Amino acid sequence: MDPVSCKQGRVKFECAQDANYLDVPRAATLEVLYVESSDKPDQGWLYARYKKRKSACKWGFQEIEGWIGARNVTREKITVLAFGLEGTEPELTEKESTGQHWQEADLAEAVRRRGHSHVDLFVDCRMFDDPQRRRDHPGMHPDLLASITQHDDFPLFIRRLRSDWHERLQERRRQEDGSSHKLQEFTVAFFCAWGKHRSVACANCFQCILTTEGFLADTVYLCFDRWSRTKCRGECDACAGSSETKVNALMQAVKCWGSSFPCDKSLEIFISRDVCLR
Repeated sequence: MDPVSCKQGRVKFECAQDANYLDVPRAATLEVLYVESSDKPDQGWLYARYKKRKSACKWGFQEIEGWIGARNVTREKITVLAFGLEGTEPELTEKESTGQHWQEADLAEAVRRRGHSHVDLFVDCRMFDDPQRRRDHPGMHPDLLASITQHDDFPLFIRRLRSDWHERLQERRRQEDGSSHKLQEFTVAFFCAWGKHRSVACANCFQCILTTEGFLADTVYLCFDRWSRTKCRGECDACAGSSETKVNALMQAVKCWGSSFPCDKSLEIFISRDVCLR
């Protein structure tokens, strides 16, 4: 988002590491007080503030102002999808059961029919066991997140995901005229069998990782309309809230990723307040 085009309100910026002239934490959510445009379309004077810890038990606001241009702000938005083979496109599972293994193009077509025309990276979550507990809840439930992050194969899964993510991300950035600050949107799609447990849990872990690294990340559950209306659809206190089990599971995901979390809050507080309660 161009800083001179935003209006007053809460806007999340990710300042480039090599051009952070205002010394804003990369994961900060700025409350924009005023933006004064200049005669150039991509520059302006920014007045804003963000929450900052003043002491171990006290929070306050740090006000900032300064000249800023669109080149100084990373405008990358990451869309994280979660879907299931049977839950989205039964033909995909039928192909596999008859020995006609689907290709990535088949996945792309299935997602396109659900309204997403482009996916940069597909991630298979079926290496994890289908959870046998808390099946009445989707994958954002604390126990289901914990079962994924505590799985023996989770560190390997994260390492492979990180490698593929960086490779595709750099490739897309090169396609956008070689600039690391021109990418408008990047889409990662996690899939499992039914799109309710494993893919949802992995998508939530990845969104947390992206958020701690300063990206704007939104998660979309493509099979939500097929989740049973007689069971939890992610709206109970456990799924929608923050808990020690959920925070610990998401912290484990971030640690496996190796994020350098450049924020003025502790990682635990950030995940509890800015991720779980977003």
